[in-house]
Amino acid sequence: MDLQNMCNATAIERTELNLWLNKTCQDIHEFPGLPNGWEDGLMLMNTSYQDQSDFSWPSCLEANGCFDVLNRTEQDCSTFLCDLDPTGGNCASTTVGFKASCFCRPVTYETTCKGNCKLSWEREGYLKWMNSTCSSVADWNGLPRNWLTLLRVQDEELLPWNWRIQITPTKALDTTGGPPPRECPSTVSSLVAFAAVNAAMALLVPVFGRRDVMKKLTRGRCGHRGSRMWLLTGPATVMLHITSNVIGAYIIKSTPGYSAVQVGQLVLLWCTRPRITWMIIALIPWQAEDAIYFSVASSTLLAEVILQALGAYYMGVATNYARVQKFYQVGRLQQAPRGKDAAVMYAGSIMWLSVMFIAVATCLWSMLGMSNYVAAVAFTIRGFKRKAARSRSLAEAQATKVRSLRTNLDAWSPTGADLEREKQALGNAYTETIRAFEALARAWQALQTYVTSDTERLVTASKALRQQRKRAPAGNAEEAYFRAYSIWIQLPSKQLVDLGTFKGAFAQWNSVVRVNRAASTDQSNSTSMEIKFLKATLAKTQAKVQTLQFLIDGHRKQRQQAPRYAISENRFVLKHISDLQLQLYKHPTSRKPTQQEELSHLRQIDTALVHGVSLGTQLQNLIGGDQHTGGDRDSVASLEASIRNQETKQRSELRILQAWNELCTFCAQVGAEHARLTKIWAGLEKKRSKEDEERRKGNGALLKKIVLRSIAGMFGCWAAQWVWWVGYVRASGDE
Repeated sequence: MDLQNMCNATAIERTELNLWLNKTCQDIHEFPGLPNGWEDGLMLMNTSYQDQSDFSWPSCLEANGCFDVLNRTEQDCSTFLCDLDPTGGNCASTTVGFKASCFCRPVTYETTCKGNCKLSWEREGYLKWMNSTCSSVADWNGLPRNWLTLLRVQDEELLPWNWRIQITPTKALDTTGGPPPRECPSTVSSLVAFAAVNAAMALLVPVFGRRDVMKKLTRGRCGHRGSRMWLLTGPATVMLHITSNVIGAYIIKSTPGYSAVQVGQLVLLWCTRPRITWMIIALIPWQAEDAIYFSVASSTLLAEVILQALGAYYMGVATNYARVQKFYQVGRLQQAPRGKDAAVMYAGSIMWLSVMFIAVATCLWSMLGMSNYVAAVAFTIRGFKRKAARSRSLAEAQATKVRSLRTNLDAWSPTGADLEREKQALGNAYTETIRAFEALARAWQALQTYVTSDTERLVTASKALRQQRKRAPAGNAEEAYFRAYSIWIQLPSKQLVDLGTFKGAFAQWNSVVRVNRAASTDQSNSTSMEIKFLKATLAKTQAKVQTLQFLIDGHRKQRQQAPRYAISENRFVLKHISDLQLQLYKHPTSRKPTQQEELSHLRQIDTALVHGVSLGTQLQNLIGGDQHTGGDRDSVASLEASIRNQETKQRSELRILQAWNELCTFCAQVGAEHARLTKIWAGLEKKRSKEDEERRKGNGALLKKIVLRSIAGMFGCWAAQWVWWVGYVRASGDE
């Protein structure tokens, strides 16, 4: 019976039916079995299918309409598959399966999405995706034969431009009628030529660039002091440099086989060559009074800045190209031919851009006098205003708290002369603490004013002075500026002096507080020990009272029961002593401390009886009498009164000790705030001293600073250009 045809089942239903028949009937001998190859027709997840949710393609394939094509192909090659129940083996649910053989058959590297994945790293991901997705499909040949080579960065992708200085193959060059083309110099020769030119310029410019030498060579026409000819000679030097580059480029272009060379691009590229003539600016401070090197240095620096600006085009293009191609990733160019040389080249370009930015920023900083503006910004960023305001509020709050403690202390009336002296010492300490917090609040207020009002006043005065100097040599603006500048420079030093004075007073006050706390602690501990001793003595006295009461009751009871055989109190006590000693002798292991104490009390009582003090008298004396008998020193009433007095005293001492502990905490807070203020003002004082020293040196110090920063920036650019050209010459393979 053909159940599948009778049921007109779908593919999933046929899969469920076959699985059910195989599970139900496979053990029945009469069952003829399912047709051969029935398992191949099951719609199950196997090697022919994969989960559609796990299938994706590189993001570079989603542009230029390629996504629609791939998505449509994926949908056409997807179908519903059966998810087997692990327990029953039946189809529990369905999932979408993707058939790789269907998808990969029309996919090839040469024809599929030809306009996508053009960058080297995109091509690498594209090829790896095709290999991982379709390599298992039989008879699929969508990858080119050299696809493993294409995974690396290709030689023509190393440089950010598509032109090179190399021979163009033509029919004319293939003939044997003319001489063979000459070879270009080697890489080492090119770099040695650069170094030789740099060395020659470094030697000649300092000699012929002197103002007095130039004046002699031109017979007095040039080399005059204060001349502004450098504004013309600088651009003229640039024009000569560019002209020489143009001539050199046309010579190369006119050489047989090199007609494809682009002159304009080559001229701009040669503007990135390292030059060392800028070192002449290091001689500006030398014989600065006679301005021996000022003109030539200014001309050279102006020319160098223009040439660096022209060369910035190629540096920027190269850095951006390396960023897009992800050449700055570690190991990206490792496998490419000449990849290491290209990595050196791109390292030079980004190094040049970084150094140039820093050099320009530092020079502008010095020339425009940005210190005051930056100080204001730094104060804002570091939150000095906010910190100072918050610390001032905290100091004022602590001063208010100490005043409240002082008010409570004044309302307290201690008992005893010693406690009264302690109260007076506490009052003095509270007063000093209030003064300390008030001084801190004033110091923080001074800092807040310094970073806000004083800074703004100096910035405003600086602007007004510059504007006035453009119109007149002096005036009110200058006076206002120097007044603001004087506050700006001198206030940190003044605050440090005040803080130093405060530190001396604080150290003495802190020492007094700690000494008093130690003394108060010792007094409180002594009182605690005295209370413990009195309580122990009271416990012994009460135990002796109990023993006396027991003896009196026992002796009275004996006399009442047998008056004829009554014995004296002394003999009655001796009998108890004898009985207790006998008990202790018979049972030595079961002795208790209370028994020993009772024996001691009995002996003391017996001694008092011998001296004629009756049991009743002894009891009365121990309870509240003034006489001292036996080994007892005080009565119960006296001991209890002493304990009460000592406890009252201890409460007062603990209150005083707590106050001294609070004062020690306040001392720690004052010390921490003082250290913070000292550190802040010391840093400000150091900066202001340095600024004032530079200002006193005048324009010479500013000129020296500009020269040093210019030299550092130019040297960095020069080194970066050498790195750039070493990498470029080796990576380009110009022939």
